[in-house]
Amino acid sequence: MNTACKCISLVVGSLLLIGCASTGTAQMAPDSARDPAFSYDRDYMAAVEKASKAAGVDVVWVNPPRNRDRDKP
Repeated sequence: MNTACKCISLVVGSLLLIGCASTGTAQMAPDSARDPAFSYDRDYMAAVEKASKAAGVDVVWVNPPRNRDRDKP
């Protein structure tokens, strides 16, 4: 009886986890790089990269600066 109860609990728990994993409700957040309301601040990036080259420093943009395009929808 105890073994049967454990097996049934294991099967029911597995089915619940499988059912929750396959609902398809989890979605990735939209990629903000493709968001039309934003664009990279290329003028600022060019100025920083020019100054860094003159100082002998390498710049790696992890989160590049952005402008908010107010004219675009």
